[in-house]
Amino acid sequence: MKSLRNLFIFTMIPAFILILIIGASAGASQEMSKPIDIVASDKKITDYAEKCAEIGAPWDIVILTDTIIAQNNKLKSLDDINPCFTALQFMKLEVKVEHYEVIESGVDDKGKVWTKSDWVYYKTDTHIAKNEIISFIGNISDGDTSITPSDISAKTNEKTDSLSNEEYRYSATYITNTDFQGVLSTYIQLEEGEIDNIIQLYKSNYLNSWLPEDLKQKVNQINDKFGLTQLNKPSSNISYDGVEFKDGEIAVKYYNQADPRWTSNPYAGENIGYAGCGPTSLAMAVSTLTGNSYDPAFMCKWATDNNYSVNFQGSLHSIIPDGARHFGLKVEGCKHNETQRLVDALSSGKLVIVLMGKGTFTTGGHFMLLRGITKNKKVLIADPASFNRSKKKWALSLIQSESKHAAGAGGPFWIIYK
Repeated sequence: MKSLRNLFIFTMIPAFILILIIGASAGASQEMSKPIDIVASDKKITDYAEKCAEIGAPWDIVILTDTIIAQNNKLKSLDDINPCFTALQFMKLEVKVEHYEVIESGVDDKGKVWTKSDWVYYKTDTHIAKNEIISFIGNISDGDTSITPSDISAKTNEKTDSLSNEEYRYSATYITNTDFQGVLSTYIQLEEGEIDNIIQLYKSNYLNSWLPEDLKQKVNQINDKFGLTQLNKPSSNISYDGVEFKDGEIAVKYYNQADPRWTSNPYAGENIGYAGCGPTSLAMAVSTLTGNSYDPAFMCKWATDNNYSVNFQGSLHSIIPDGARHFGLKVEGCKHNETQRLVDALSSGKLVIVLMGKGTFTTGGHFMLLRGITKNKKVLIADPASFNRSKKKWALSLIQSESKHAAGAGGPFWIIYK
């Protein structure tokens, strides 16, 4: 028999804080509360976690939102709701357009004119939230319960392929829209009090705290599968003030998340030493390429203030492309099998941030910086969790194979440059 758990939402007086409880109300004050009885099975909860992870939206803010929508529509269950569509509300679809054009020309020693052509960046069109995304993709019915994240990805690729030709090439990347307040207000159009309650619950990690242990393990496994959890025990507690790596194409400023200057600073419900690999990797790239110093303490605060931190997980993958652009840099997503792009980038003074999966560098997920490449394709790295690993040279094939292939936001590699 399928196990069901009730989702009760109570409005507590006078704080007006939404409390979402899974299971029995366990003696909550009925006189001081107004319950909203929404039913979701264990299977539905894991369905939310799986589909939202694949799309790139935080599952808990999506299910909180759908619970309010269900209440407003007088529904008693979430089981007939497809999480994909509310998840798309929290996404941006960036469509990059490249133009094939002559980039070099000349005359050879026989007087013959030669040209070299390649794809050159032309523009990026951004489609925000569900309606704009569906309008661009086409061939998707809003609310279709059979639509999966794989369907959305496939239809997106079909659309960009149909637009591409010999002159223009289109590619698409889904990025989490971390303006949660704006999404809930502008695109989902909830009331101010509902928005405040959802944001407060999300930031307090309240939903996860009420999950029964068996269900919590299932959700954690899903997060690990998609590289959403980046928690790593730091290997040292040494200050690396002033340390630079100068053996690559450019000198790279090194930061370690376990540096005693900031390791204990709070981040993502943990601390920088345990959960701050994403902001620390970004801090190294931004500091190196801009010439300004942005240490991990600064970058973690920026990430938290802009909703890139995820309690007890680490950082949204979109922290890397969004963060690089925010600080005035250019960034391109790169897949794990695009070997030549990685070699070309690392050979030309560009930096690359990669999200690693379980293996040599981590037992879960872990961001780190690639800072150069040798002639025999050994990669130079700056690992925010290990200075010793940062001094070694690593096979590019190892890093490619252990990178998190299911990463979102255009990853698992992000090429960053001025």
